[in-house]
Amino acid sequence: MQPMLRLLQVKDELVVNNTYPDVIVAEVMRQLQSESSLPETGLATLIFATPLDPETFRVDLALEQTLILVDNNDRILGYAPRSVCHTGKGKRHRAFVVALYNSKGEILLQRRKHALFTNMWDLTGASHPLRLSRRNEPYAEAAARCVRDEFGIRGVSLRKLGAFNYFAPHRKKCENEHCALIVGKYDGKVKPNSKVAYGFKWEGLTETLHEIQQKPNSFVLWARLGAKLLRKHRVGKYLVKLNSKNKT
Repeated sequence: MQPMLRLLQVKDELVVNNTYPDVIVAEVMRQLQSESSLPETGLATLIFATPLDPETFRVDLALEQTLILVDNNDRILGYAPRSVCHTGKGKRHRAFVVALYNSKGEILLQRRKHALFTNMWDLTGASHPLRLSRRNEPYAEAAARCVRDEFGIRGVSLRKLGAFNYFAPHRKKCENEHCALIVGKYDGKVKPNSKVAYGFKWEGLTETLHEIQQKPNSFVLWARLGAKLLRKHRVGKYLVKLNSKNKT
């Protein structure tokens, strides 16, 4: 008999409550892969439980994200594990960078902790839309997940302004992305997640672009390209004028 499984999320752990003592790991994995609420981190602790013993045993499993493969025009070509997309020359996949701005025309920047390009300045956040169970995560939904996980920010209206393609090699790894620029307005408190950010600051777009020009290696490539794309857009032009007005 197939085990009846119920998947719950408790803090940072995934808890599998099984109504039968004979847990079948393959069935566990099948159900996990059908869930759309898996944590973005690649490691989960599963607790297998039975009616007689609430914690029979624990297993650590590597849960790898599935990314969306696209061409330079964002046409979907297929799907691949995250590790495949970032190894060697990688595979071009969907990604995004978020730029939140406030009423002063300032952009929220973070000093990012990153597997390849760490301790460098980024825009507000960056991640990937995921291939979920039977659907592709939309850009806006993925961006909302990103700012929630990285800054605890919720309820922001987000929209896509444009996109760019880039390739950034790093030893045997790389970034090979069709990267959307997502923006939104936010004037609330900021609580950066220490797991992904060393710190943050609010700064005018003009100042950010000046820093990029003077010290390009202090910014990740997608932040440099995203800031330049934003400056060309009417939203960026509005932010520059607004920030200049607030300084006078």
